[in-house]
Amino acid sequence: MKRINVLVLTIVLAIILLIAEIIIIRSVPGHEPVTTVVFATRKIIAGETFTGDMLGIKEISLDAAHEKSIKNKNELIGKVAITDIEKDEVILESRVTSTENTEQIEIIDKNNRLITVEFKIDQANGWQLKEGQYVDIIFIPSDKNDEMAISLVTAINKNIGEDGSKNDSGVNSSEINGNGVDAQKRGQNGGIIQDVTGTGVYRIRNIRVAALMDEKGRLIRNNKNEAIPRYISFEVNDKLDEFIAYAKGNGRLELSVIPLKE
Repeated sequence: MKRINVLVLTIVLAIILLIAEIIIIRSVPGHEPVTTVVFATRKIIAGETFTGDMLGIKEISLDAAHEKSIKNKNELIGKVAITDIEKDEVILESRVTSTENTEQIEIIDKNNRLITVEFKIDQANGWQLKEGQYVDIIFIPSDKNDEMAISLVTAINKNIGEDGSKNDSGVNSSEINGNGVDAQKRGQNGGIIQDVTGTGVYRIRNIRVAALMDEKGRLIRNNKNEAIPRYISFEVNDKLDEFIAYAKGNGRLELSVIPLKE
């Protein structure tokens, strides 16, 4: 009986010492448990294929690491970014897809490019969209006197004639929009940015929806109820994409949609 008591006491003391050691180690600076994560060494645009030179590795606290963060650069190389990824941003599995799942997105003007916006949970209008449809994008800045937004708007609108003949969405103002209505007849020249109410809320008219994607970056074609869109890709030029990229991080974007008629 005495030997059993000694054994139990020894085990208890060993556990106490182990706990004390863990507490001491965790309290010492530089000994906090860490893990490695992959981050972007530059801004990565949606649709770009990952290469080694755009990826970096860094150590962060294990507690701070996202459970979906990618730990190894080799897991990313050759895959495709679903959305824009900012410089120094840790890359998550949900932001990446394989090339096998990436279909070609069609654009009207070969000089245009694509910019992707993520749907928010309250933007159910996006579920009604179809590829090739035209929408208005409304930007509500965090600061109504945002000088950068005002500067970008001025630069974009300077290149657009009053008749909308040269517009920065890359789509001619007389283009038939997704609702079968001539944009010029409606007085809506695609790409013009307007501060409609004079309150610093901007409307970008008649922007073409180039593609819709699900949460894994797979294209959603125009099949009914195929999937719920998570990301929307707009066709724009290199002026309007700057404005939308800025707007994404400095306020809220809303989509104004006229439902398609069957």
